[in-house]
Amino acid sequence: MPFSFLTSAAWGPTIW
Repeated sequence: MPFSFLTSAAWGPTIW
């Protein structure tokens, strides 16, 4: 599973 992708997609808009 692409953990990195999931993290980026989940934390992407959250951190921004």
